[in-house]
Amino acid sequence: MTTAHTPHVAFRDIRPCDRDALADLFARTSPESRAARFMGGVAEIPAGYLADLICSECATISVGAFATTATHEMLGVASASPDVRGQAELAVWVADAWQQRGIGSALLAGVLRRLTGQGYTRAYAYVASSNRPALGLLHRIAPTAEYRRTDASTVTVLIDVRQPDGLPKPLSRRRRTARDEQAVSESRHQV
Repeated sequence: MTTAHTPHVAFRDIRPCDRDALADLFARTSPESRAARFMGGVAEIPAGYLADLICSECATISVGAFATTATHEMLGVASASPDVRGQAELAVWVADAWQQRGIGSALLAGVLRRLTGQGYTRAYAYVASSNRPALGLLHRIAPTAEYRRTDASTVTVLIDVRQPDGLPKPLSRRRRTARDEQAVSESRHQV
C-alpha cells in the first residue's frame, strides 16, 4: 500500500525484529518532535513503549511505515494500546523528514480500522495543547472527536471509532483547509 503523496512507502505490523529500526527512527527524530510525541524531552525511547510496540503477543496494535527504497528505513509508527476500560490509547510518531506527507494519517486510519474490527468503540490520545500538527491530524482523521482539557498543557482527544463517516478511506489524504485550521483552533478554546 502507498499514499498518493508518498509512493515509496509500505505499511505493515511492527515485529520484534524492528527494535533497531525503531532506535534508528528515534535517532532521526528531532528533540522537538520527540518532545511532542513523548510529551516531554526524552533521551531514549521509553522502555515500556518500545516493549509494547515490538511485542507480537501483546494486545497493542502497532503499525509501521517503511521506505520501499534501498534504505528500507522506518518512517513512522502508530499504535493503539488497550486499557482496562475497554478503550485504547493512540500514539503516532513520524520522522521529521516525512511529516506532512500523509504517513501519520495513513498509519492512524489503519490503526483505528483495526480497533473497530476488534470490537473497540472508543479510542483516545493525549496531545500537548501546543501541538497543532497532531491536533490537526486528529481532526482530519476523526472530525467528530471530542476534545477535553486534561491539564494546563494537555488535551485528551476522544474518538468514537464506530462512526463510519468519521474515518477516512484507507490511505487517503486531503489538504488541510482553512476550515480545518478553524476547527483545530476552536477545539483548543473549547477545552
